[in-house]
Amino acid sequence: KVTGPSGQMTWIRDGPACLDAHAIQCAVEGSLARLGTDYIDLLQLHWPDRYVPMFGDTDYQPVCSYTSVPIEEQMEALVNLVQQ
Repeated sequence: KVTGPSGQMTWIRDGPACLDAHAIQCAVEGSLARLGTDYIDLLQLHWPDRYVPMFGDTDYQPVCSYTSVPIEEQMEALVNLVQQ
């Protein structure tokens, strides 16, 4: 699993600031090492790098929006992983 910004949950890769290509690569390398394997069947992108209401919040608050990593960068990182 790869996670985007996780706020106060610093135990997830020290609370990544964004879901950029570097964060995706680090998460995958860490998962492979923990699993003791060299391939992935399925990779979940969890907590996208954009504002979404979380943990009981149901209303979208536009003032909470922030600049995020473009989806194209994230997809390119995934393509590069497939090609490895």
